[in-house]
Amino acid sequence: MLPGLDVMPLKLRQKGDARIIERESIVIVVNWLGALTSSCFLPSSKMIALEIYAKVASESSMDLRLQFILPNIIPLFKDDCPKVKARALEVSILIFEDILEDQFVTILAPADFKVFQNYIMQALGKLKNDQDSHVQFVFVKHLPLLAQIGHKFIEI
Repeated sequence: MLPGLDVMPLKLRQKGDARIIERESIVIVVNWLGALTSSCFLPSSKMIALEIYAKVASESSMDLRLQFILPNIIPLFKDDCPKVKARALEVSILIFEDILEDQFVTILAPADFKVFQNYIMQALGKLKNDQDSHVQFVFVKHLPLLAQIGHKFIEI
């Protein structure tokens, strides 16, 4: 222990406490990453941030993806670099891929009920007419998966 600091080790008493701490940790990491991503200049830094978003999303709940991760990815759709735009498009679709594999019913918060048609499709729809062929290719490549994810969101 450092002198002058009264730091007690974190002890989890119940399983529910672990979920609260995990959620808070993910929110802190995503907010920190969002602040750093918005100030990145190099496309390679933004690409690495997108990879981190994808990894964090794979360990997160659906509400964390919708409320914290996706809003940090969507601004990268307007990036000057086509590779960043294309990877942001790909990550924003792939973070919802596991919704198709889950056998249990996913529950969304009332605020997230129409998130697919009101938010996700509007943001992705702007990229379908992008001038860069790489962005168009990624959009078309993931269009069937996007349709399946949209269908699943409607079912929920």
